[in-house]
Amino acid sequence: MHSQQERRDLCSVCGRTCAATTGTPFFRLQRPTGLVLVVLNRLRWGCPMQAGVHPFLLDERTVAAWLQRAGQQQHCQQVHQHLVQQGQVDLQQVQADELWVKLVGQRVWQAMAMAAPSRLWLGGVLSPQRDTALITALVQQVRVGASSVAMLVCVAGLASYVTAFRRVVREPVRTGRRGRPPLLVEPGLLMGQVVKRSAQRRVISTSQRVVRGTAEAIGAVLEATATGTGIHTASIERLTAP
Repeated sequence: MHSQQERRDLCSVCGRTCAATTGTPFFRLQRPTGLVLVVLNRLRWGCPMQAGVHPFLLDERTVAAWLQRAGQQQHCQQVHQHLVQQGQVDLQQVQADELWVKLVGQRVWQAMAMAAPSRLWLGGVLSPQRDTALITALVQQVRVGASSVAMLVCVAGLASYVTAFRRVVREPVRTGRRGRPPLLVEPGLLMGQVVKRSAQRRVISTSQRVVRGTAEAIGAVLEATATGTGIHTASIERLTAP
């Protein structure tokens, strides 16, 4: 009753069988897997939709469905939640930045964060405003994936980063007294900012500022992770650069 060409797996717990592609973007697709990978790879590198439609005689709705299957709304989001957002990643150093994204008839802000030593993308948030709510939502994604908040955070000069990290990265201190325990920021949290000065929409100078911790402690983390010698956001800026 099953296809002889489709590989199936047997569950050792429940005894049922399922297709080997269950839980992947290729589940129940009628097209060859190699064709789907080629089309998605073209779209991933910025090619227009027609680059995957006309060469392979496909329908636009088919390519759009493949893109949605493999995109963040389904498969990638589930993988990210399962592997990254489980509080088991040793981040060591986090870099965050934001940029505006032009959409049809509007412009939104996108804030993103990544672990600099491993280049692991930690998450991104979209918002019409570049405000504290946007940065707080991003910091919450970073906190969910971190196994420890004893880490170095390098961000741009936006003041909302300092406020958001101090609000989110806090732990209750149990004193044995009645009432809500005080919330204190983890002592191992180090934070530095790169402040840029612009003129006529061009950056003319930059300066580094230690927000939390000491310059010696920040330098020790940078040396241990082999990510530079000073406070910088170069890793995340390579990702957000136009």
